[in-house]
Amino acid sequence: ENYKKDNEYQGTYEDTDGQIIDIHGIGLGMSISYKQVKLPFFKAIGHSFEFGWDEISLIFKTFAQVFTGQAKVSESLGGTISAISVLSQLAQNGFMAVMYGLCVLSISIGVMNLLPFPALDGCRIVFCIVEWIRGKPNNRKIEGIISIAGLVFLITMAIVFDLLHFLG
Repeated sequence: ENYKKDNEYQGTYEDTDGQIIDIHGIGLGMSISYKQVKLPFFKAIGHSFEFGWDEISLIFKTFAQVFTGQAKVSESLGGTISAISVLSQLAQNGFMAVMYGLCVLSISIGVMNLLPFPALDGCRIVFCIVEWIRGKPNNRKIEGIISIAGLVFLITMAIVFDLLHFLG
């Protein structure tokens, strides 16, 4: 097995021309280049799951760094405008860069959506668990108010993060 992992997604492979190349994980917005690597089907599927888990762990590490002050909010978090900006930068590097960016964006949105925050699916899961434990339905009006307040807060934070990202 020529795949190794030291805190980032990386590996040494033989490319389609027979040359040995190193592949390292990259962050969105960095200058990147791609070389096509042919992997057996099941190995490629396995690497896609490892890539996904690596990205998920990177998201949680970034959150931890932001909360502990090791990383700046303006450099680590962004909203919709930041995501579009990064994808447009990636488009200059070609189709494969955009596909990479969409994978990372998709994983990020999936992780964020499962957080137990009002207006997100994670909060809906919490409401269902509370309902199940209590054995009776929750007050839908209160759930609605909580969700609307969470949505307003999320939109506000997305705007603030974008402003910090572009102004900071």
